[in-house]
Amino acid sequence: MLKRYILSILLLSISIFSHGQTLNGLFYEFSKASNVECVNLSPLLMSLLRPVMMTHDMEGMKVRSLQVLDLSSCNPSVKENYSRKALQIDDERYEPMIMVNDKEEAVRIYVKGERGIIREFVVLTTGNDPAFVRIKGYFTMSDMEKICNNKKYGR
Repeated sequence: MLKRYILSILLLSISIFSHGQTLNGLFYEFSKASNVECVNLSPLLMSLLRPVMMTHDMEGMKVRSLQVLDLSSCNPSVKENYSRKALQIDDERYEPMIMVNDKEEAVRIYVKGERGIIREFVVLTTGNDPAFVRIKGYFTMSDMEKICNNKKYGR
């Protein structure tokens, strides 16, 4: 009886750990890599920065937290490992929104939300300048369109 119990726990833990890479796991694994630039703005810090960041263009959008990893200064083996794991993301909590593959680079955008409200979106890039960007907050699809179409934000 005890052997069955131990075997069941062992099989359960193997199935949990053999499940694909999650976005949280990817962030925390590579945030500790050498030469990575890591920015983690907590909800408390974001609330202090909100008056400075708010403009009339961003009215209604609320950014709760921001996490960024810049792996462009890492050695090639770290970049390759990140790229391989980023392309194998299997996180059921997020819906893939955009997946683009080029010869040497790939971009993945994942969103998490409900009823037309985006609570979180994650952008993964691979190649020579790999990066991880996660923004948590409150956004509608029209908010995202405003940002993409506004010349002040890079277009």
